[in-house]
Amino acid sequence: MSLNNIVRFLVDENGSNSLHLRAICLFEFQVALFYPNSYRILVASARASRGSTRRLRNARIYAATKFLDDIQMRFARPHQSTPISIRKFAKDPTYRDMFDNVFIPNGGWPSIRHSTSAKSFDKEMLERRAEAEVAAKLIDFSYRFQPSQNDGRWKGGITMAIHVVRRAVSYGILRKSKNTIRPHWNDFESTSVFLYLLLHQGFPLMPPKVSKSNFSRELLSQAEDSITLRRFFRAYQHLCEALAPRGYRSFDILRYDLKCEVPSLSRVPFEHDVVAAIQEYKEANSKPEQHRPQHAANRSVGR
Repeated sequence: MSLNNIVRFLVDENGSNSLHLRAICLFEFQVALFYPNSYRILVASARASRGSTRRLRNARIYAATKFLDDIQMRFARPHQSTPISIRKFAKDPTYRDMFDNVFIPNGGWPSIRHSTSAKSFDKEMLERRAEAEVAAKLIDFSYRFQPSQNDGRWKGGITMAIHVVRRAVSYGILRKSKNTIRPHWNDFESTSVFLYLLLHQGFPLMPPKVSKSNFSRELLSQAEDSITLRRFFRAYQHLCEALAPRGYRSFDILRYDLKCEVPSLSRVPFEHDVVAAIQEYKEANSKPEQHRPQHAANRSVGR
């Protein structure tokens, strides 16, 4: 399921997809952003109904289970002691959607029994969010860096970003070494632009916590807000274009007309410590090209 197809399904211009199925697809996508290996498998998958990895199947099952709980609450009567008839559930179109398009393709009830607890799922997501911050801050630097005519080869690419982000106090990751930051980047590179939009640009599309009572309401609200979804994906397109001259060319290309303008993104001037770290980097790497080894000169691309 390519990124184009995912976006087409989520914005649903023709209204042909049920809100609940779009919400489940959205939650699967949100979770995948924090597990880039799952994301890469998701966008390469040809199947839309079955989660591409066990983690994404769990995400689908969790969301569908929450929706079924809502249906049960709607059918239940006060002080009712007899169980609700399965036939009554089967008459509900949302229930049928969940059963036919989520439960059966993703392992059914046995999958629920063997999935991790909701609290454990949320805890893992919280841990991944903390790790994803590093990649988001690297994108933050490169997007905010605006080369002047005198900067020459200094593009604000990933090499400069790693140097500056780990030295500037305002970025808050001073304890991480270069050898720690690089693996974080390698892990989250493919989804780093989306993560930057969520964690630093304030788009209200963070995955809701499964263990919270308002999970269903929040997720359905996100899926129903097509304007925000369009702005989110349009901002992704804009960032991929803006970062390409800085050497970032590994992101999935989204060729989809979202029919909206590029949203205004925050791009405030750098703090003084960031400016100092940039200057330090330039001074440390400003040796004349002719005196530098050839392999070092080649690495200057994307600085």
